[in-house]
Amino acid sequence: MKKILCSICILLSASLMSQTTWQEVSTPTTKKLNTIDFPTPLVGYIGGEDSVLLKTIDGGVSWDEVDFTGITFLSGGYDFMELDFVTEEIGFATIGPYTGAYKTEDGGLTWTQLNTSGSLCYNHGLYFKNEFYGFVGGAGCFQGENMDKFVSGSASPVTINTPSWGTDIIVDIDFNLNSFSLQGLAVSSGGRVLKTIDAGDTWD
Repeated sequence: MKKILCSICILLSASLMSQTTWQEVSTPTTKKLNTIDFPTPLVGYIGGEDSVLLKTIDGGVSWDEVDFTGITFLSGGYDFMELDFVTEEIGFATIGPYTGAYKTEDGGLTWTQLNTSGSLCYNHGLYFKNEFYGFVGGAGCFQGENMDKFVSGSASPVTINTPSWGTDIIVDIDFNLNSFSLQGLAVSSGGRVLKTIDAGDTWD
């Protein structure tokens, strides 16, 4: 009996190990890739430097470059910093770091700029629960970490209660993915982790 159990354990271990291996896939670019997001198991997007935007419809096996319009790139800000798609077609991107935040409703083919509150000079971090509710993080102009909260397309600055250097930028934001929680986290290039317990209105 012990030999049978041991054999089963070895087979299970081998099966699990085979499911956790990685293999490299080719992409149609040699440029630096900064961000990846999969709204579904088959459809995914990659954003990179020099305005590179890639899309897959087969779970990442093959990638094609997206010939998009609508983004006005500023000098020195041609990079996709972060992507967050809430459906196969609807997604958000931060461009720059100083070009702004954009939204697409057709799978990345056309983009429109989000109207921010004006408090952000540098853009990076991004989180959207759905197409009407989310956050764009970054920094004010030499004022340290800053963030906008979007509700039904309207942006307002949040309150961040933490010391910050002038060049520190919020680079990532996350909330509970299963049900929108009042608690969320954000991380800064200055080495800080910020937390909210009031759905993103204030951060400490």
